Amino acid sequence: MKRCDIVGLTLLAIVLGALAWVVSVHAQTVRIVATRGGPVVIGWDQANAVADAAGFAFTIAIDGAPRVPIVQTCVSVTATTATCTGPLPATAPGTHTLILWANEHAGVATVVDVPAPPSASANCTEVPPVGAIVDDAGGLWTLNGTIVQLDGQQAGAGQGASILWAAGQISVWGSDAQWWRWTPPVWTPQGPTKPACTIVPPPPPPPLDPCVVAPVKLSAITWPSLAVGSRRLNYTVSGPAPLQTIALEAGPPVALTVTDTRGCRATARHP
Repeated sequence: MKRCDIVGLTLLAIVLGALAWVVSVHAQTVRIVATRGGPVVIGWDQANAVADAAGFAFTIAIDGAPRVPIVQTCVSVTATTATCTGPLPATAPGTHTLILWANEHAGVATVVDVPAPPSASANCTEVPPVGAIVDDAGGLWTLNGTIVQLDGQQAGAGQGASILWAAGQISVWGSDAQWWRWTPPVWTPQGPTKPACTIVPPPPPPPLDPCVVAPVKLSAITWPSLAVGSRRLNYTVSGPAPLQTIALEAGPPVALTVTDTRGCRATARHP
């Protein structure tokens, strides 16, 4: 075989191999996989070996805006497939259209609902008796036996019998009979005294409007009518307090307003 034939075959093989690699690089449909403990996390299934998927440059377009990079973490499912996750760039809660790109290949446009961040638990919340605590960052704190978990994973080898949320801090009553404060990524000993905690009662509800609870009412109104030769205005007033004023405005429209001693009023208009 001539040298030029060998070179030509080699180049053809390289081109075909490159085309095969390009065709296999497809971004997938995304989904929301985690909403607690920091940024919303999206996930997708990638039809590539994990080593290949980990090397792709993933970007995402949100509602047609310019693409922004996604830092992916991929794990192997089979020899030729992987599942990947990555933090969604800061996005307002609500419905959004996402398109994931792998290198320069776009996936399917996906409509997702980005949830609002969870509200932090009330000051002095403790596990137990409640089942979980949400911190200011949206992290979910639970006990699995004596294992202290943050978003389902053990937090810094923490173990204990109780988790306390006080003054914006997570503390745990440890198996060594002292309190430990979470100072990421480790626990700091605080001694045997329970962290100070003051429960602030919620503000009282606003007082009910007496005019709404027990309104003054106008009913059975008969308006004056020249057509029938009537010049009288008849009406009935009901309410818990005596009338104080009665006012009639000529209009049009004619308006009748009554006010009781509480300052509550009712108005009727004609026509």
